[in-house]
Amino acid sequence: MPQKAKYSEEDYQSLYQDLAGASDSNEANEIFVIHAEKLKTNHTALKNGYVAKARWNRRKGDSTYLKQYETLFPGKVDTLATQLGQFSKNQIIEWITEFVNYPLPNMDYIKSSLEGGQNDKFFLGVLATFIMKDIEKYDELWHDHRDRIHGTLDAKATSVIITSLLIPFSIACMVFINMSNAYAGFGLVFVNILIASVGLIPLYTYKEVSDSFKSASIEEQGLIDRTNKQIYDKYPKELLDQVWNTTNLHQTQLDEDDKDNIELAKRVFQGEVDFRENGLMDFAISEMIADGWYASKFSEHFIWKMPYETSKIYRYFYNKTKCNFVDVEHIKQIT
Repeated sequence: MPQKAKYSEEDYQSLYQDLAGASDSNEANEIFVIHAEKLKTNHTALKNGYVAKARWNRRKGDSTYLKQYETLFPGKVDTLATQLGQFSKNQIIEWITEFVNYPLPNMDYIKSSLEGGQNDKFFLGVLATFIMKDIEKYDELWHDHRDRIHGTLDAKATSVIITSLLIPFSIACMVFINMSNAYAGFGLVFVNILIASVGLIPLYTYKEVSDSFKSASIEEQGLIDRTNKQIYDKYPKELLDQVWNTTNLHQTQLDEDDKDNIELAKRVFQGEVDFRENGLMDFAISEMIADGWYASKFSEHFIWKMPYETSKIYRYFYNKTKCNFVDVEHIKQIT
């Protein structure tokens, strides 16, 4: 059963109201520190919780928290744009023309105008915007999918165990009623049929859960195909690696005060990236911090685990329906 989140709705609302008076990221950080002291936590954890809450609200249609945060802490697109200068100008223009729905006019002129360094920042910004909008869209689609396979399916699998208690209960009721002579004739038949139908609920639940696992597996394959088409096959791998490394290093520099941790981040966030593991960790961190199923259990020593790792009934349905979730198969490799 879901537990109380680490921070309350009132905590977030109070923080949102105070942040409305901040003019830049420095003032916003001071507000996070003040609120963190009141809540007896550190400001980085509170900031991460606020971002998780903002994203959660946006999935429900309310973008006010996220717009406020991105106004105070800008730079995701801007920071990425500054890092794209390592690619040739003509290469950047060719990528842009591939990503727009309509061809840009007079491409020879546009390319020649770049030779002298004109409009460099504009085109870098355009490319960065294309990338970030697509990635953020599919990040949210994958987060919703992970909510289903790690949260909803886990709850449904557990419901099979709970409803199975109806079988011995129904048998006991039928034995008692038939021995008590409380009903006779058609009345006895009707009561027995009614109790038997209650005993069939676990069978219906079992089938419904099996179908849910199967449909989730089919939906994931469809999401993989869409992600490959719109992200991995659309953008070069070196661009995607640059997005991941740049945005995460930028966020670390905003959140961290420890210079050693920042230097460590500079070494970690470079080179090629395994996006399967990172996507799973992003979901796990969001679950732990503020709004997820495991929010109340979050601590410095708590490590989030998938229901596949912790629930026998979940593993049973996963194997029985021959699912092949990316997260589960990847965690097997890590293990």
